Amino acid sequence: MYYRKMFRDLGANKVRYGIIFLVLAIGLMMVVGNVMASCNISDQMDRYFDDCKVESGEFVTLMKLSDDEVNELEDKGTQVQEQFYLDCDREDTTLRVFQNREAINKLKLISGHEAASDSELVVEKSYAEAHDLKLGDKLELHGTSYEICGIGTVPDYVSIKKNITDLNSDSKSFGLCFAADAAYDAIRDDLSGDEAEHLQYAYRITGDVIDDEIRDFVKNDTGTKLLSFVTKEDNGRITAYQADNETILSVSIMMGGMLAVLFAFILAVFAVHTINRDRVAIGTLYALGVGRAKVMQQYLLLPGLVLTAGGAAGLALGRILCGASIANSGASYSYPEIQHDFYPVSILYGLVLPVVLGVLINFLVLHGKLRKKPLDLIRGKKRSLRTPKLKLKKKKFISIYRIRQLMREKAIYILTFLGVFYVICIMMFAFTIYAAMNNYVENSTGHVKWNYMYVVNDLQDPQGNAETGVYEKAQASNVYSGKDTDVTILGIQEGSRYFDFDVDCEEDEILISDCAARKFAWKTGDKITLDNKEDGEKHSFTVKNIVPYDAGLFVFLPVNEMRAVYDLESDYDNVVFSEQEQESDDLGTILTTIRKSDIEESGHALMDSMMLTVIVMLCAAVIVFVAVLYLLLKQAMEKSSFGISIMQIFGYGQKEINRIFIHINTVLTAAAFLCAVFLGKPVIDQMYPNLVTDIDLGFDTGFSGGIYGLLALITAAAYGISMLLLKRRLNRMDYTEVLKNRE
Repeated sequence: MYYRKMFRDLGANKVRYGIIFLVLAIGLMMVVGNVMASCNISDQMDRYFDDCKVESGEFVTLMKLSDDEVNELEDKGTQVQEQFYLDCDREDTTLRVFQNREAINKLKLISGHEAASDSELVVEKSYAEAHDLKLGDKLELHGTSYEICGIGTVPDYVSIKKNITDLNSDSKSFGLCFAADAAYDAIRDDLSGDEAEHLQYAYRITGDVIDDEIRDFVKNDTGTKLLSFVTKEDNGRITAYQADNETILSVSIMMGGMLAVLFAFILAVFAVHTINRDRVAIGTLYALGVGRAKVMQQYLLLPGLVLTAGGAAGLALGRILCGASIANSGASYSYPEIQHDFYPVSILYGLVLPVVLGVLINFLVLHGKLRKKPLDLIRGKKRSLRTPKLKLKKKKFISIYRIRQLMREKAIYILTFLGVFYVICIMMFAFTIYAAMNNYVENSTGHVKWNYMYVVNDLQDPQGNAETGVYEKAQASNVYSGKDTDVTILGIQEGSRYFDFDVDCEEDEILISDCAARKFAWKTGDKITLDNKEDGEKHSFTVKNIVPYDAGLFVFLPVNEMRAVYDLESDYDNVVFSEQEQESDDLGTILTTIRKSDIEESGHALMDSMMLTVIVMLCAAVIVFVAVLYLLLKQAMEKSSFGISIMQIFGYGQKEINRIFIHINTVLTAAAFLCAVFLGKPVIDQMYPNLVTDIDLGFDTGFSGGIYGLLALITAAAYGISMLLLKRRLNRMDYTEVLKNRE
């Protein structure tokens, strides 16, 4: 009997439950797909790092270490490997050439074999995909043609960044390749100047030594200068994918959980309506001795069935989406081949939690409704409606009826308001992602006045209108991630033509870019500590002012003050800003070159990588918006069908009825929109830095008027679709409804 009634109710309301099933399946599909993708990426990347012997850290020196120095370093409990490289130009891109690796950061081949002859190269996977390179293709470097013999990945370049501090990877303009010793030597002999060999070493700790001891030894006990030192944990090329992966996972679970709770309450509203409709039958069953638990089971079966079916469909579809999610992440990172394994935890998030939450919420809501006495149910005795004492006598009938309708169905309208507020917040979160990227692209290029920035060693004589200064790298503690993040310290000249602000700091004072202020939550007057991991020194400063400079995490000092703080010579300079490209002979040994065009291109690449996420979130939000409004307000109208029929009998036209049952929703939606703007947006702005801890930028998440206008337009369009569907349903009601409820 119970199952027959459940299927009758399901058949009678197939559109209603079909919509809930569809939206749940789509929402949980995204949760399950991202959960499975995250688990696969995390586990298989851990195995990949172990198999390929990922480094514990790396450092760059000005001159080669001697064999004795390498041996002494290894005696301390480390394994050291030369990872010298050459940066070569190829068709407006840069290819970084390494020798074949033997012990650390080993190459993981996807196809082909390692380079064995002086005419072969292995190309990194992302660069090969971006330039449509395949096995057997020819690749030309400095006039010499090489055959691509293999395609693969390496664990120290999961994020393909030319510089560790780069915003994001861009395989269209930068890639890696690996050559046999003879081919590498031939390429090196053809290069000079800023294309000269970079002396990088990778180390892997095998004993009790710690990173600081390795750094101190290279800095103080060798015959060369330490240019840079970074551990694996601080190397964004290796670790950036982890924070990105965790962020996607946590956001997916949070939004999926909220969606499941929202539709659980919607199902509870439907169940309450069904109980009110069936109250005579329920009272009769009680009078015949049927227990409350049996009746409760009957009304929990249908919500449980819909939630289970939606979760099962989401679980099955999530298996398919898993591959797309891995591929989407792989567009930003260089992964080896990731298998699409099934993880039992997906069942927990995609099926168990939604069903348990839904059944629990329905039980708590329905428990009170089923505690009435049999006679009260049979007679249809209702709880008296306690409404606030409002002075409504002087208002028109339509206004009075609308207010009474709002108070009578306040539970449905409150749930509708919360659902619309939640959906608009999702849309606002999507636009926050877009605004953050767009503001960075616009502001960074506007604030940067130089076209080239060169970090050099042994500065010579830069030409033209070049301007010199002092450059240092340091790290500061990030309150959002709890980890250290790289900061660039610039000592610049008074009245600099390349910076639109005065550096008038006193002793121990510093200026910070607004980008850094947002990233670290710094304010004027704060005491900040900058830790130079390369020399182990820490320096504390007081923030004097925040200056507009969105190009990165920069702090600024007067050049003379910076020389004094870092104990440098009075004429020491190691950075050059220029409008024109400089020749390497005029600069000295170029360690790093940063172009304004690179900043702009990386910003556009980051924005392009996030656009799919923005579009998917907006589309999903519109679907949920329409579903929530239609289902809940249709339920409110059906509960008021008797009143609607009476109004039709007394001659009220469709226009007046629409004003009561349709137009009230305009106020509801507008209120939810305003609450999302004034309450939801500040919360999203506070949350956003926690979601982008892997990106070394502090994003400006402010909206322009155009974005608010577009958000309002999308909200109005989704609302319009819902209202059209509701009007269609309302127009089908007629006065005969009142005859069905006669005594």
